[in-house]
This record gives sequence, structure tokens and C-alpha cells, in this order.
Amino acid sequence: MVPVIARRTAWFGRTLLKDATISVPSTSFKWFLLGSKRVLSLSNAYRHAGYYALFPTVPNATPENNRFVANVCNAEDWPALCIPPKEMYEGTVRMLLEYGATIHEHMKLLERMKPEDLTFENVIEPFIAEEERVLYAFHTLWTRMVTDWPLSDELLADFMKIHELAINEVSAKWKYDVFFKAVKTLCERNETIDKWKRRFADFHYLQMKSTAMGETSKKFEQFSGHDSFVEHYILKYRLVLRNSEDTKSIQVTDRAIFKDAPPEVLRKLAVNRQTLYEEGPWLVTATARSVKPVLTYCSDKAIRATVWDKWISRAAKPHSLARVTSNARTIETIRRHQGKKAALLGFATYAEYRLAYKMAESPKIVRKFTKALARRMRPLFDDRMQAWSNFAAEKEKLYTLAPSDLYYICRREAESLHEVDSLDLMYHFPFWPTFENMLEIFSYIFGILFEDITGSNLDRCHPDIRIFSVTDPALGLNLGRLYVDPFERHNKCCTWDALLGRSSCTENRWDKVVYLFANLSVSNYPDSSTLLHYEELQNLLFHVSVLTSPISLVNKEMHQKSVRVEFFSTNVVY
Repeated sequence: MVPVIARRTAWFGRTLLKDATISVPSTSFKWFLLGSKRVLSLSNAYRHAGYYALFPTVPNATPENNRFVANVCNAEDWPALCIPPKEMYEGTVRMLLEYGATIHEHMKLLERMKPEDLTFENVIEPFIAEEERVLYAFHTLWTRMVTDWPLSDELLADFMKIHELAINEVSAKWKYDVFFKAVKTLCERNETIDKWKRRFADFHYLQMKSTAMGETSKKFEQFSGHDSFVEHYILKYRLVLRNSEDTKSIQVTDRAIFKDAPPEVLRKLAVNRQTLYEEGPWLVTATARSVKPVLTYCSDKAIRATVWDKWISRAAKPHSLARVTSNARTIETIRRHQGKKAALLGFATYAEYRLAYKMAESPKIVRKFTKALARRMRPLFDDRMQAWSNFAAEKEKLYTLAPSDLYYICRREAESLHEVDSLDLMYHFPFWPTFENMLEIFSYIFGILFEDITGSNLDRCHPDIRIFSVTDPALGLNLGRLYVDPFERHNKCCTWDALLGRSSCTENRWDKVVYLFANLSVSNYPDSSTLLHYEELQNLLFHVSVLTSPISLVNKEMHQKSVRVEFFSTNVVY
């Protein structure tokens, strides 16, 4: 009963948003909140006596008084990245809440429609345009928050709150039974419609089926309960990794232990990261930030084993020593509830459940592909494993490979096999010349043209950022623009990533905007470009290939309409 009341109360609050003129600025902690009021009965047991609701504080952000909202709603050519942070944040909150109100109003219209009157144009299309604007605003805010946001104690909380709000508002339509029935009706018809419309309807249908929509109310409630447990324990798992007190620190003073490590790794591990990272000392801990560099570049087997053991057994020790929350038990709890979710929908395993609701033509086709891939990969893996074992025994005197040795041995064996010194190799790959050469290669392969338009007065978060236009000269098409932000800054909290910030839209005359982020250390020498070590070169190759896929698509029908939120694409480091 509580979810129903919560949903209806929330929508009651949202229906006021279209004409809201609240003057109090919003914060990330003043959105809708619902709780239950309990009283103590004579039997000393709590019973529910009622419910209370705190309605959202809606920012007074409109196109007339908020430059960021005006930029999006007026379909301006380029995102407003230099707007004051408070204005961007409040504008995005306002747009997300108004989108939630739009969805609620649309669902009320669907309730009054007859099944024979349902079409793609009156079921799905009415909210696509506003959803595109909302996602565009959210991605622009996301970009600003991870690359150029004022540092404060509330940054992480604000970041997570806007993230949570965006997920809730954009996915809210999938929780309406009337919407599920309408989309199901569209999918069951054999009408000839555009391919992208059919796939878009299928996407919504599979999303709702995967959450037990269409099942009995009892089964749906059970599924939702298990899903809530999964979300809770996933958050708990991440907090344990971040806040664990069981993180043994080892101080290393011998430079020979990290003799193969590139400057970027030494800087990451150094006690003094600004000036003495080459001389040390270096602090080795089992944290997400340092565990991979240590396992990859530390030549001391004992240190690698210690870090590995601490990492795989991370546990948080609360103030009460009576109980220790282990991530091993957390993972087992997640696995158990995932299995129960799958069983409720008739699947033997959670893997089968996940596979059934993907956009593949059928699970059988996917299984056939994965089995064939495993059959071909197994001999290669066995061959490489033998090569690693031989190298470890001959060069490192390690006769039994432990999991903690694999990162280090794989790297050393590859360098020996190909006779490559990765520290010497990096001098051949300064960032900007390497990036420009990659664009030339992509131009040749895809027949597209990249042109540096940084000097055209488009908003940038920092002067180091460069912007490129992407065109197809053969077809005379403007495919989009590429925003490249490669270097570290004191208030930048993202690592390597690529993000589709805006889809192309003919109605708004928008082209695509794609962001490429990195956090490369700036060279200490003014005349020297930042050099790319082997792993950084790998990251560059991977993420540039990711971002060229959406930008180089010429057949854009499905791509521009299939709007989805890239919520988890940016790797944020706090």
C-alpha cells in the first residue's frame, strides 16, 4: 500500500509544477520525501496510523530567468557550459520534475483511450521531445559537475541526488500498468511501422517485462521487494569498498620495487604527489585507486600478495565491534535475491533472466555466439597461460602463479615477447599529436572530416579543452561536434570516459555533441606535451573508438530517437 500512496502523493505534488513560482532555491535535500507515522498500541507493538509527505521545493527556474533552461528550451546551437553552477543545478532539477509531471499527465490520458485507438504517435511519441531535452540538460550538468565544479563537502551528495532524481524521473513511466498494457498492445500488432519505432516500442516493453510488469500483483510486490534488497546491498558493497577501515598501508622507499612504473603511477602512489613522486616514498594501500597499479608494476611478490588478499577480503568495521560487515556476505546476499527475482519470472538462473530481456533476436542466438566464442578462445587462453607460467619460472623464479601475480607477469611477458620498453615507448606518443593522428586515421576509414573549431567562441570549461566539428563531405552532412577535455585540474573528478551529451534532432536543428574526458597529468615542462604511457594509450584508443561510433552513424533514425540516459558511463573519482 505504501508504494501506491507514495506514487500518487508524488504525482499530486508534481501536478502543481507547471505553474509553480516558489521563490526559495532548491537544494539536493529538499525533494519529495514520504514516511509513515506509527503509534504504540496497548500490545506494545507498532501499528501504522497514517502517512505524511514532504513535497518538493521546486526551483523557480524558467526560460525567462534561468539562462541554462533557456539554452535548452530555445534549442540553442551549443550547450551553455559556463553558466553559474547553482543556475545549472536548479534548472536541471526543475526540468526533471516537470518531465515527471508530463509523464503523469500523459498516463492519465492513456487511461481514457480505447485499445483500438492506441498508436505509437499517441502512446510513446508525446514524451520523446521533452525527454530529449531533459537528458540533454542532465548530461550537460553531469559534464560540468565532473570537470569544473566548485569543490565542497556537499559535492558528492549533490552529485548523487541529481543522479538519483534523473533515474527516478526518466524511468517512472515503466512503473505504470496502463503504459505497459498500451506498449504491449503496440508490440502484439502486426502493423507496418518504421523500423526505429518498432525497436523503440520493443525496448520499452522489454524494460517493463524485466521488472515483472504484467504479472500478478503479489508476484510484482515480491519482485519489487527483492529488487529493493539488491539495490540496498549494491550500495552497501560500494560503501564498504570506499570506507573500509581494514586497509593496510605499506610505505615503499625502494625505487627498484617500482622500476618499470610510469610517472603517472608513481604520482598516484606517492606520499608527496606534487614534487617528489619520482624519489618517493610511495604508499601502497588496498583501495580502488591504487590496487591495479600496485598489482601491475610492483616487483615485490609479498607486497602484491598482501594487497590482493586485503582487496578481496575488504570489510567495514563499524564502531560496534559486535558485528563485522563483510563484502563476501554482501555479495552472497545480492546473488540470493537476484536468483529469487529470476525464479519469480520462471527462470532457472539470473543469467537466463538477464539474457531473455536483451534486445537480441532470441536468447538462443546469443548463447550460440558465446559458446562459439568460448570454444575459439579456450585454446588461445591455454597457450597464453602456459607462456606466462614459463616466463614466471624462468625470469621471476615463480613456479606457481597466484592470482596476485597475473597482472605483473602478463605485462612483463608481453614486453619481453615483443621486445618493448614501455617507458621508452611513451616518448613517441605525446597526447595532442597522437590524438590528431588518430583522427586522420578515422577520417580515412569512415570517410568523415574532423576540423578544429576551438576558436569559434563556443563555451568551454577550461582553455585546455579543444572542440572538433565532424562532417561527412561526400553527403554534405554535419554529423556533430567532439569536445575533448584531457588534462587534470584541481576540481576535476573524472577519469577516462566518453559520453554522448546530446543526440541529433531535426526539429531542434541539433547536431550530436560527444564528450571525451581524461585526467592526464600536465607536463612539468612548458615546451613538452603530456606523454601517453602504454595503458593511457590503450584508454585513448578504446574511448575514441567508443565516441566515433555514435558520431559516424549516417543512418540516424533509430539512434536519434532511441534516447536513453547514460547514467553510469562516467567514472567519477572523489
